[in-house]
Amino acid sequence: MVELDAEALAAHAVDPLRARTLLEASGFEAGSERTWVDAERDRRVLVRLLVFEGAGGAQTHMAWIRDHADELIGRSEPAAAPDAPDGAIVFLHGPSGCCPKETPAYLVPWRKGPIVVWLEVRGPRVGLDDVVDLALRLDTAV
Repeated sequence: MVELDAEALAAHAVDPLRARTLLEASGFEAGSERTWVDAERDRRVLVRLLVFEGAGGAQTHMAWIRDHADELIGRSEPAAAPDAPDGAIVFLHGPSGCCPKETPAYLVPWRKGPIVVWLEVRGPRVGLDDVVDLALRLDTAV
């Protein structure tokens, strides 16, 4: 597990200075991430837990993700996933066809009180049902 401060988390954004300013203004306290490759299912999974001073800060961060998903996983669209955890937004970046090695990527953030749970799954055979199943298992564990 890797610990994340505001600077490390903001480094992944297109505009790191703006992202860091927003994190700090939202009361970001701490974060951690874990990444693993599931070779059997041919997917890469990233999980982040981001802790804010209060639910309002976590909600502000959720609004930022909603408006900036394209910057995080590439051109993406919300995907209908009624079985996903409460309040989750499922974004799908589908291969455009221009790069033969491009694979689907899903980003699923949701809020649990002052915590933003972030699930990102990529891989050539990754589907919505797999991602929702992972999100539900993660939601139970948090």
